[in-house]
Amino acid sequence: MKKLFIFFIPFLILHCSSGFYKKENIYLSENLAIYLLNEKDYPEDESKLYTSPVLKFPKDSEKNLFALLKSLKVEKEGIFSKDTFHVFYPNQLEEIFLVLKDILPKTKEGQRIFIVHKYDPYKTVLSKFKRSTFMVWYDKNGYNVIFGEIAEDLISDPYSNDINWLDLYPISFKKSNPKQRILANEFIEYKKVGDFTHYTWIISNPDQIEALKNKQLLDITQKSSLEERLKKLKELYENKLITESEYETKKKQILKDL
Repeated sequence: MKKLFIFFIPFLILHCSSGFYKKENIYLSENLAIYLLNEKDYPEDESKLYTSPVLKFPKDSEKNLFALLKSLKVEKEGIFSKDTFHVFYPNQLEEIFLVLKDILPKTKEGQRIFIVHKYDPYKTVLSKFKRSTFMVWYDKNGYNVIFGEIAEDLISDPYSNDINWLDLYPISFKKSNPKQRILANEFIEYKKVGDFTHYTWIISNPDQIEALKNKQLLDITQKSSLEERLKKLKELYENKLITESEYETKKKQILKDL
């Protein structure tokens, strides 16, 4: 009886997520894999009741999704403390969207995009690859993004030293990983699945997306303005038109605007 029970557990897990394995691979490179997953296939549990029909991505989805993903931060619980950082490393999104920009307009109604990205942020001899997995789609509520893994260390096989980065786990629509959550901000909302708040399933409606893009544009403009002011101030100091004390005082005032 005990042996039968042990066998039944993995069988049940596999059966409950079998629709996930019907995903269609449409792109594969050394570090990036992209799949299409039909909404009728996955999810298969009661969380499906809390999803809306998947629509075709609207115009400008490349820019809108890029802005949204760039803004996200995550809080992850480690062994000794909680760490907060951007979900995506610098240049990571550029690598993903180099391919995703051509896939978004071709995606049909009822199809979610499942993305797996392997990334080494430090690119040193001792650094490790990290993996992130997530799905994106559009419905009546706006852009949906649900995460599975976020910057998880990839462990190589101790015998072959190979990394099987495409050995994938289904992303749960029912519950989020209790050790990680996307940090709340004014441009996103958490998905409610019954009485449960899914902290790694976020939604951003068209108004929120526009407000986010406007803020990011303003931030870029202000940064450019600050750089010009600092450059001009340094020129004044180097040309001995102001003293060192005046230079340091003014520089502190400018940096307060960051």
